[in-house]
Amino acid sequence: MEKIHLMPFLPLLFLGSCSLGKTGINTLFGNYSFQKGNYQKAMVYYLKALEEKEFTGLIQYNLGNLYFSLGEPETGKEAWDLAETDADRELLFRVYFNKGIYYFEKGLFREAFESYKNALILKPQDMDAKINLELSYRKILSTERNNDAPQPERRELEDNSLRVLQYVQRKEELFWSEKNRDQTEAESGSGW
Repeated sequence: MEKIHLMPFLPLLFLGSCSLGKTGINTLFGNYSFQKGNYQKAMVYYLKALEEKEFTGLIQYNLGNLYFSLGEPETGKEAWDLAETDADRELLFRVYFNKGIYYFEKGLFREAFESYKNALILKPQDMDAKINLELSYRKILSTERNNDAPQPERRELEDNSLRVLQYVQRKEELFWSEKNRDQTEAESGSGW
């Protein structure tokens, strides 16, 4: 069985040409403290950064990771929910991925499956999300087989989930076949 990984938090990019501003500095110090395992200090920096009301999605995402690391997954999920409202595409991918981990660990495999599916819509090439999607699907199937759920409902779930997995597989095959074709063309020296 593959291990589910928590995505690393995003460092805050430079905000201006020469100046980071209070939000950037506090977030960078928070990230540094988080990496060093000083979670209380990281929390203080993140909360100071939130006071500036800039990049709230990113800071909420980092707070979610912090709470999750502190063993407070519900609070972490709440912070990720807040991050989702102010997130760009990359951050939204990471939010969905981490929420998938949360749901998976809670035994909410359908919700985990949906989170990983949403993450893959944003970033179809991510291998960890693909693995976790499949793990969630397998857990759904094994849980459903062990429950006394009516057969038609389980069949509908299996068909829908199988279609998603087949779609991901087709996209992956297309990606790799194009990559191999480009590599072959480059090696042969012809562009045609």
